[in-house]
Amino acid sequence: MRVMARDTDGLLFALETGEDVSSLIDCLDRFRSLSVDGRSPFWTVVSEHESYPLWGTVGASKRYVLFTRNDDGSLRAIVKFTEHALAGAVADPPRLAGRGPDGKHLWARAVAEIVAEHAVRSKRTPLACLLQAHWDDPVGPPFPALMRLQAATPEHLRELAPRLRLKPFGLYVRANADPAFDNPGSFVGLDPGTDLSGWSHIDWRGESSRSASITTIPGEPGHVVTTLSGKAVRWTRPQRKQAPAPVHVVWRRRAGRAGPAIDARLLDPEEDPNALRVFYDDESAAGLQRLALEVGPRRFASMTELSPWAARRFARTGKPTGSMIRRALKGLGVATVEVRTCPCGRVLQRPNALACSASCRQRAYRDRQGVTT
Repeated sequence: MRVMARDTDGLLFALETGEDVSSLIDCLDRFRSLSVDGRSPFWTVVSEHESYPLWGTVGASKRYVLFTRNDDGSLRAIVKFTEHALAGAVADPPRLAGRGPDGKHLWARAVAEIVAEHAVRSKRTPLACLLQAHWDDPVGPPFPALMRLQAATPEHLRELAPRLRLKPFGLYVRANADPAFDNPGSFVGLDPGTDLSGWSHIDWRGESSRSASITTIPGEPGHVVTTLSGKAVRWTRPQRKQAPAPVHVVWRRRAGRAGPAIDARLLDPEEDPNALRVFYDDESAAGLQRLALEVGPRRFASMTELSPWAARRFARTGKPTGSMIRRALKGLGVATVEVRTCPCGRVLQRPNALACSASCRQRAYRDRQGVTT
């Protein structure tokens, strides 16, 4: 029995030859004592659909197709499939647009059917059949893999400003050059708001901000961009295991009710979400104090380049000043953390606060009014 894929709410197991579902249930029964009453299972095992056993093909953790087979071994029905790294922001082809009753894209379901057919007919059937996929016009060029995006952040607007004149939250379309025929790059254009059947007539802008023509047929004039079929073929290939990539940790301070909303961030669809992990904390000082207590004052002093006295202040009940917090965060390599302090030196807990206590607030008010005591 192997774990083939996993997600937040479930695991996908594959049974070895000679195993049956009872072996999986026996393994899960060991965790039954962790349920609320200690007896009822807190999981559901699904091993068949309409009395037919479930089969599947898995390319990666969130790339799999589950299906059933007829008695003669042919494909019976697609039970479940994922769209991760396949559909997403990719525009539907005009000949196979829309979604099915399950909410999945119709062209993505066509990919799942081709993958399942390949699995049941053995490896003699090449996946190149995707090049004659149902969504391509038989008399026209293959449909490109176009992404409909929105300039939802100031960073996107600044990046696109030399190439497109977009207003905040403006819509645009992006096509990526096919690395097999051209240098890697991207081409962007204003979203016409239609079904993109006239994609070749969009005023595409390349990396040099000049107008560029794109094509999906090698040998024709223009830059060759990735087709929808090419993206589907890459999606079907098993993903190789790679060494863990470096993780960029962002440590941000949040305070007040709007903290979660302020820290919300939209990522580019092409960006790997596993490469960015944001750790939230109610206060930088509290997180640093927990770290100091865990590693001890001496180790904390060497990690943050603080003096032993300042490190002991973090590890004990004494409250560190704002300058100590900034020095500690800098020593730990945390680049962007804003810490606001009261004139007395204490860290302010609320984002709009001017003082940490009533007495400091009155003193700050008298200072603003120019009153001396």
